[in-house]
Formats: sequence, structure tokens, C-alpha cells
Amino acid sequence: MKLSQFKVRGFSDKPTFIKFLGNYEQLVEIGKSLTKADKALKKKLAAADETNEEDAPTALEVSVSCNDVTISGYFEYIDRFDDGFVLRKDKCVYIDKKPDGTTEEKKTYDHYKILKAGKDKTLKISIAGIKKLYKLEEGNLYTVLAGNVAMEPPYHRDECRLMVLHKKSGNIEMFKTDSKGEPLKDKEGNPKYLDFRDVLNYFDEGDVFIFNDTKVFPARLYGTKEKTDAKIEVFLLRELNEEMRLWDVLVEPARKIRIGNKLFFDDSGSMVAEVIDNTTSRGRTLRFLSDYDNHDEFKRDLYALGEPPLPRYILDHRSVKPEDEEDFQCIYAKHEGAVTAPATGLHFSREMMKRMEIRGVNFAYITVHCALGNFNEIEVEDLTKHKMDSEQMIISAEACNIVNSAKEKGHHVCAIGTSVAKATETAVGTDGLLKEYDGWTNKFIFPPYDFGLADTMIANFYHPQSTLLMCTAAFGGYDLVMKAYHMAIENGYKFGCFGDAMLIMND
Repeated sequence: MKLSQFKVRGFSDKPTFIKFLGNYEQLVEIGKSLTKADKALKKKLAAADETNEEDAPTALEVSVSCNDVTISGYFEYIDRFDDGFVLRKDKCVYIDKKPDGTTEEKKTYDHYKILKAGKDKTLKISIAGIKKLYKLEEGNLYTVLAGNVAMEPPYHRDECRLMVLHKKSGNIEMFKTDSKGEPLKDKEGNPKYLDFRDVLNYFDEGDVFIFNDTKVFPARLYGTKEKTDAKIEVFLLRELNEEMRLWDVLVEPARKIRIGNKLFFDDSGSMVAEVIDNTTSRGRTLRFLSDYDNHDEFKRDLYALGEPPLPRYILDHRSVKPEDEEDFQCIYAKHEGAVTAPATGLHFSREMMKRMEIRGVNFAYITVHCALGNFNEIEVEDLTKHKMDSEQMIISAEACNIVNSAKEKGHHVCAIGTSVAKATETAVGTDGLLKEYDGWTNKFIFPPYDFGLADTMIANFYHPQSTLLMCTAAFGGYDLVMKAYHMAIENGYKFGCFGDAMLIMND
């Protein structure tokens, strides 16, 4: 198949709404900054090339509020500008809410903000830049909805929406129904969407779920370069040698880091690393020079300096929060080694696992240490020429016994996520049974593909043109899965690791 066949019409991961929660004084400052920006930038706008406002798509809505006072505005993209694009804010209104509930418009501002485009002429929206313009200090609360991508998990991890695909019949379910098959409705008369807990309704005693029990470690660190104090992001990939404390890492910006450079990771200077090799354009080998007698203590202190490795598509729109450490980890995570979470597993709560156990559903655990290759862009149109990064995987005899017993008795075998699908297809035998495995896999699954083990699968809604979507389409059938993705866009489903889920049944 071709890469272009996995585009999804209407999908957007650009910011569409930002809400700041500041104090009253900051709102006053916002008003001042808007008027100053208007005066300073109108001259630049006047000097721009002729713009085409009629074709400018809506891009960003901003609301700044505190107690009963709100400033809100609306952004449009306006092409063109010599060095990029113009982000224009029209009708930024300062609204005062009266005690009786009525509102009064106090003043209307016009505001323009110049943003440079990248080499590919795509618009880059900087949250930090907007915060700086508004004079909002670090630590203020704000939320971002980035198009179709979920920036936050549901309040309860098992409350995301669920869409159910039936491979053979081609039916797609989105709504809850009563005993007669009629859609259930809420108080406003709108149909109720299925949620993740409804997964239980599709499985019975003896069925088996295969989970990936890899554990995410705090892989993203920030250090300073010796002498220059330049801030460097260091992303830990894996430990190469425990005794020598060698690590395979990615660094950003890579151009500043050469062999022999030293990086400092804390104020005391106790955690120091030296660059000893270049592996790729961004890849480096680090040797940590810190003096520890106990390796566990070293890793404890190293991880204490790190943060949860949220995907870049989230970090581009918000900062890491303390609760991300728990939210970006499956509740059954056990074996440390992943630099990103197996996203589908994030939906399972302890309460839901207990309900499954009571129903008689069995659990089998395998380990696949999810790597960053899941987020690599595919740079070839012909998918047969794409090369996947390798990931370490382990399948025990116990897991094989649980899965094979269920399959031989005719029960459902459900793969939880694409990492499980990839691993089990790596280790399945020609007899259709799961085999023990301890090694690496770089298996790339895309349509058409005949799966040899699982007959059902749960997946997230992944980014278009990603290897994760391709694996899902291979399992559910290209046409059906792409139809489901377009239905998801139309009905407001959320994509990404904190987004909604899809159950694919073989009926």
C-alpha cells in the first residue's frame, strides 16, 4: 500500500482553543499588551503583501478569564508575509459580568501577532510566545485543545469513548442501546456514546486479553552544557552497559553536542555525563561520571531528574504536570524499559480489571519495550520500503499457556494495542499458537496482512499516516477502519495516547 492512502480528511493536530486562568491584575496587563501590540504591529501589517482573508481558515480561539471577568478573542491565519505568516486576532472583547448575571462589553481590542513559518511553510504556533505576549507568568493554569488530539486523559481512565467495529458485517457501533436495540439518550435527547467500560459487554468467561506490561521510565532530562550553560534536552533510550553507566540517548539541539562535551544535570554537579560517541544525527552515547557504589541508587537519582516522556504532539502544546507520571503509565506496568506508554493499556482501570476478572476473562502478560520508532515519520510512499526500529520483547511460557489454552477452546484472544499485535505476530507459529520469545522485533504490519493469533483487538485512534494506524487497518480491514476514522472526526472523537478507543470484533 501507499503512504498517501492513510491520510484522514478533516484531521488536525493544530491548537484550536486555549484558556488561561489568571488573576485580575494579569487581565489588566493583557488589555495593555493588546493595545501596545496593535500600535506596534499595524505598521508591519500594512507593509505586508495583499492578504486573502476570505480563504483564511479559522485557527485559534483564546479565552482569558478570572472570576467574573473574561477577555476572549478569535484568531485567523492570514497569508502572506515575506518571512512567514501573520496570526491575526479580531474582536478581542473585554467582558464584565454583573451580579445579576448580565454581561457588559467594556472595550474591544484589535491585536496582531507575527509568527514565522517553517521551511515547509507550515504555521508554528508557540504557546510560550502567546504567554509572553500576554505577560502571563509560568505556572498559570491553561488548557489546550489541539484539534482532534487529546491533551489530557479522561478524569477516570476508563471513561473515554469507545467505537466498535465488526469486521465481517462491516457494522460500526458508536452509541449505547437498550434491550430492543434502540439508542439510549441523555437529558437533552442526544444519543449516549459507548464508553470504554462497555468493552465488557463483548466478552465472556474463558476469553483472554493480552496486555503489554512494560513500564515507562522518566526518560526526558534537561541538562546544561559545560562552559556555555546551554540548555540541552537529553532523551534516554536505553542503558548499554550497567557497569560503565553507558546510555544510548537523543540530544536536542544536536548541533551543539560533540564528543568530549560534558553535561550537568543538577545544581550540585553530582550528576555529570560525558559524550563519548555519535550514533546518529541526534543520537549520542553518554557515560555518566557520577560516583555511585550501588547501581540502583544511581538509577534512582538519575530518574529523579527526569520527567514522563510524553509524546511531542502533547509537549508542543502544554508542559509536563505531576499527575502525568501516573496518567502516562498502565496500572499493571511491571518491567521497566519503555520510553513511551503502550497507549491502549492506559484505558484500563483497577475497577475495570476487577470486573473482567469476576466475569471470568483471563489475562496474559507479555513485555514489549515501546520505543520512539512508533512516532517516526514515514518518508517513503511505498510502505514496503519503510524500516521499523527494533523493540525488545519477551513472551513467557506462562503467557503462551494462557493464550493457547483459550484459543484451542474457541475463546476470543484480544490483543490490547498495536505493540501486542506486533509482538504476538512475531512469535506466533505456523500452527496458530503463541511461542516463547526473548529477543527483538522490527515487524512492520500494514494492509493486507493475515493475523495468525488474535481474533479481536483494542486500539486507540492514532495519527494519520502513522505505523500504528496501519497496523490497526491491517487488523480491521483498510476500508472499514478508514471509514471509522472519518466517522470519528465527524463525531468529535479524540486521537492520541490520551484519546478514545476502538474495539475490533471478528464478526
